[in-house]
Amino acid sequence: MTSTLETATLPHRGRIKWIILLSLIAGMLGATAGFFLAGKPQYKSVGMIQIKPFTPGVFDDSSPIPMFDAYVDSQVAIMQSRRTVDMAMQNPEWKALGRGLSDQSAADLQSSLSVSRQGGTIVTVTFLDPDPRAARIAVGAVIQAYQTIYDEANTGDENRRSQILDDLKTRYMTELARLRNAMQQDGDFGPEALDITYQFKVHELNRIESEIQQTRMNIRIAQAAADGQISATRPSAAVPAATGPAMTIAANDPEPGHNLSDPPKTGDNLAMMRLREMTLVDQVSQYQADLKSLAARKYQADALSAESANVQDNLNKTKSRIQQLNIENQLGGRISVISDGETPLSPDNDPRIKTTILGFIVGMALAFPILLFTTIRKPCKKTV
Repeated sequence: MTSTLETATLPHRGRIKWIILLSLIAGMLGATAGFFLAGKPQYKSVGMIQIKPFTPGVFDDSSPIPMFDAYVDSQVAIMQSRRTVDMAMQNPEWKALGRGLSDQSAADLQSSLSVSRQGGTIVTVTFLDPDPRAARIAVGAVIQAYQTIYDEANTGDENRRSQILDDLKTRYMTELARLRNAMQQDGDFGPEALDITYQFKVHELNRIESEIQQTRMNIRIAQAAADGQISATRPSAAVPAATGPAMTIAANDPEPGHNLSDPPKTGDNLAMMRLREMTLVDQVSQYQADLKSLAARKYQADALSAESANVQDNLNKTKSRIQQLNIENQLGGRISVISDGETPLSPDNDPRIKTTILGFIVGMALAFPILLFTTIRKPCKKTV
């Protein structure tokens, strides 16, 4: 027996399939709408600047910047200020993008610009834009504008440092020339030559003083002989024989018959030895005067040499510092640009992914219950 029953509780299985299929179609329509209604993907370019925590000085960079954190914060504020933005918009590359120079264009650029401090001395400049090339150009233009503003504010200090160093260099070179000229006024006697001459004079003085002592001993011997205390022709065993200068004088005596075996008369020999003593004493006085003069000249030469070396060292340091500051100025001095931005290869943020997924979910969420409710309200026949 066959009967037909009406039910309002369960739809036919075939209708369930159609409900799911139509819900999927509605979801795809929602995803498509979400994709096209979403904003454009954003490309991010990042630049990095290092701010060194010291104030450049004339000869060193050891002076730390007071309240360095506050100083960096002030530089961050300058980078994203309207003045920096307006100057960045004058960049030829940015102007070539055709974004305009209006207040709205400046506001758009400023809203897409982000400057933040990363760590102690690093500041990042970030720009988001649908055009990856525009993102890179914006970062470079902002950093270049900031460098210009910074250079304008610090050019006076750099010029003063350079002027001080140039003046010092000129003064040291002039002083070095004066010292070298003073050293040359002593002829060829530099500190080393004066030292050699001084040592030679000391040696000669010691030799002459030794000869004086020997001569005086010979005089005493001759005087004793003249007084009859000892033999005039043969030295006593208790008194040393006359040697050295006395024997030399006797050997060179022009008087006939005077030689080593036949010495001169005691009176003549004594007079010659006393004359020799006076000559040697005069030589000692002369050597002592020479040594005193050499000592003064040597002291002056040593002082000039030490002063010259000190001036030369200061001159070398000054030249080195000038070269160092020139290099620092070429590299940005206290501000060092690590990166002025690169063209991003992939978007940093693509809202179409989220809106597409959301559109699909919303499409299905709205279509499925509507189709299910409509199908349930329709009767269906079931054969038993």
